[in-house]
Amino acid sequence: MIISTFKTGKGKSKGPLNYLLGNDKDNNPRNPAPIIVKGDKRLTEVLIDSNHRQYKYTSGAIAFRDNEKPTSQQLEKIISAFEKTFTPGLEERVPILWVKHEDKGNIELHFICPMQDSKTGKQFNICPPGNQFKQMFKDFQSLANDANDWEQVRPNLFKSQMTKFEVIAPEEKPLQLKKLLSSDLEKRVENGSLKNRNDFIELIKKIGFEITRVGKDYLSIKHPKANKATRLKGPAFSEGVFYSDLLNQSDKSAKLTDTERNDVKKRLARAMKNRQRSLLEYLDNAPKVVMDKKPAQEVIKLDASNISNVRSEPPQATPDLPEISSQRLKI
Repeated sequence: MIISTFKTGKGKSKGPLNYLLGNDKDNNPRNPAPIIVKGDKRLTEVLIDSNHRQYKYTSGAIAFRDNEKPTSQQLEKIISAFEKTFTPGLEERVPILWVKHEDKGNIELHFICPMQDSKTGKQFNICPPGNQFKQMFKDFQSLANDANDWEQVRPNLFKSQMTKFEVIAPEEKPLQLKKLLSSDLEKRVENGSLKNRNDFIELIKKIGFEITRVGKDYLSIKHPKANKATRLKGPAFSEGVFYSDLLNQSDKSAKLTDTERNDVKKRLARAMKNRQRSLLEYLDNAPKVVMDKKPAQEVIKLDASNISNVRSEPPQATPDLPEISSQRLKI
C-alpha cells in the first residue's frame, strides 16, 4: 500500500469529481465502475464550489499492489484511521469523499477533501506542505502496511536515481544506456567493481558522457547527443558515499523491525497530538486543548462505525486529476 497526494486543486468540483466518478483519462468507461465507499458527493461539491479562496480542495489516493487484496472491512478501517489521523476531531466538519477504482487491475482508494471547515468556513488543508506532514503520511503508510501484513515501501536507492538517465538517453541507444546506467550500476556495486562516486564518474566518462559539474550531493552529466546536461542528485551521487552502505540500506526487510515499529508509532502519535491541538486552536480559537493520548497503533486498528452504504455513480467525463499507474506499485 502506498499513499500519494496530488497538487492542490484550484478549480471547481466538476473536473475532479468527473474524473473520480466517470471515465478514465482517455474518456473510456471504467470497468468496473467507480464506487463511492464513503462520503457525500453533493456536500463535497457545495464545500468546494462555495470556497472563495484560490485553493479549494486537496486530493490523493491510497493504492494497493496487485497482490494486495484488501477486504471491505480492511478498507473501512484504513479510511477511518486515515481520517482520525489527518482530520483529528474534525471528521464531521471536514468531510472526505472516498471513491474506489479497480479498472487498472489493482484497488485504488481515491479521496478528495474540501479545503475549508464546514463549521467555521476557515481554510483547512488535509496535507499542508512541509517535511513534517510528508513524514506523517509515510508513517501512517508504514503502520497500515504493518498492521495488515503487507510489504513496506522500501526505495531502491540505485534504481530510483537511475531513471533520470531515460530523459537524457539519445533515442537510437535507449536500451544500451538503460543497461549500462540503470540495472548495471547495482550489479557493478554487488560484484565490487564500483565502490564510490569516483568509480561511477570514471565509468560514465568511458561510456561517453561529459561531467559538466560536480557538487557536494549531485553530479551534472551530458551526453554528446543531448541538448543540455542533466543533474543527478541523491544518495548515489553524493560526495563520500560508499555504495556498499547504500546496498545494505536497499536490502532492508520488507517488514518493519520491532525498533522501527516503535519509532514510527511514537513519531506518528506525537505528530497527531500536535496537529489536533493546532487545528482546534486555529479553527475554534481554543486557548488550550487537552489531547487524547491514544497510541497511533490503535488508530490503525480502529473499527469504522460510520461507513456509508456502497453505491455506484453513473459514468461521466473530463478527467482533471492525475492517474496512478499500477506499474508504480510493483515495488
